[in-house]
Amino acid sequence: MASDIVWIAVVVGLVSVVGSIVWLIVSPDSLDALVLLAVGVVILLVSAKEVGSAVFRLVRLTDPEVDVPEKPLLVGEPFSMRYRQRWKHATKVSRIRFELLLQETVWYSTSDGQGHRVPTALTHGDVIQGFTVAGRRFKRGQTINQSCAFQIPANGMHTVQLDHHMIEWYVTARIEMRWSPDYLWQQQLTVSPELAGVTDG
Repeated sequence: MASDIVWIAVVVGLVSVVGSIVWLIVSPDSLDALVLLAVGVVILLVSAKEVGSAVFRLVRLTDPEVDVPEKPLLVGEPFSMRYRQRWKHATKVSRIRFELLLQETVWYSTSDGQGHRVPTALTHGDVIQGFTVAGRRFKRGQTINQSCAFQIPANGMHTVQLDHHMIEWYVTARIEMRWSPDYLWQQQLTVSPELAGVTDG
């Protein structure tokens, strides 16, 4: 899904740049065309970074093999994650970071000053737990093989998916490399409202 958005951004950026250039040829003094050109260039620069990062990942690393619970977790429940990934080329890694994240998103509408309501999303994320693995140089064919123990907090909130409010849980892995884009992997978890260790009756 994220990669689809990146490629859509590339297309939008290209269309904006080409369209604004044509517009400037027809009307050289058009301020709107200059603004459109600037927006298109910014979109292309941002999306080009993401495309470059994706290409780098394909060249450097295999897809990770990750063992995480597929069933819904309970509030307060401990769980483990095992992460394995092989290097296609020798690479020096600054550090590897594994995290349990809680992300909350709220949608609301604001006025655009012209009597129209504009939908707006506000997202906030908290690192609930994190584990850092020291950096090292990996040789071609070597594997990242790491296990982490996490726990949904006993006072934590369960997964919420409403029209205007979402609470989501993720486990993530971030591989940081000098002079190269970070590699980021994440997987969403489902947390049910029940408390771990609590039985009926």
